[in-house]
Amino acid sequence: MPHATSPKTSSGWRRKRPAIFLSAGLVAAMLAIGAPLAANAAPSSATITLNVSKVTAWGQFSVVSGGGFGPGDALSFTLDGIDVTNQLVNPTADGSGDITSSFGTLHFPNGGSIGSHTLVVTDTSDTTLTASSTIEVVADLTPTPATATRTLAQMASSGVAVSFSGFTAGAMVNVGMFNSALDGGLCDSVAADSNGVVAVTCVWDAAFAALHGGAVKAGEYTIGANTVDTSMFSSSVIVTVGDPATPAAPAVPVKSTASFTG
Repeated sequence: MPHATSPKTSSGWRRKRPAIFLSAGLVAAMLAIGAPLAANAAPSSATITLNVSKVTAWGQFSVVSGGGFGPGDALSFTLDGIDVTNQLVNPTADGSGDITSSFGTLHFPNGGSIGSHTLVVTDTSDTTLTASSTIEVVADLTPTPATATRTLAQMASSGVAVSFSGFTAGAMVNVGMFNSALDGGLCDSVAADSNGVVAVTCVWDAAFAALHGGAVKAGEYTIGANTVDTSMFSSSVIVTVGDPATPAAPAVPVKSTASFTG
């Protein structure tokens, strides 16, 4: 599942950029994901359209179309007044002044605060044409349970059943699992149900172990979810894995004559 961070704490996905769980073949498609949604045009002849209308704090989004800019002009992108053009690859209007494909994905450099934010695109023409759109940041999506405990045998056989709520109905969601050494990866990819809920069971069995770092070990594991287009992330489930300590054998009394010194 950008740059992945250690899932060692339940709040890690809110404080740092989260791990992104990608299924095979999706990396190349990242730059053209999502059906266009209507954008809020700035009071100019230029317009832009985003692929999504809301993201979580570390979610990604992109401009998928636009028009009314200077033909062939370079474009600059600012998010709440912060220049984020360097997150994109050669953002330039075509010969008709249109944006016909994405230049990459955008994100809030320090994680977005909950609420409405503004993306402004400006060209380099003499008239400095601009367009803007709003993007809403929402809280990380909710996992159930928030924590769990499993023995080594349980983690390798029945695993952990988890669910995540708050996705858009029908959205494709990847669910991934990591241990504290960052071994791990995708455990399932499913569509959110009509209520926006994704429910899966993640098992660190032999097949998963063969792909993701070997047999299950004692320690802390993290399970999290994100939409395939990486716009929405969940908080993480923290799973503590380990076998109960074997109780010490009782002491065997030794019969002998007590002696006292002093």
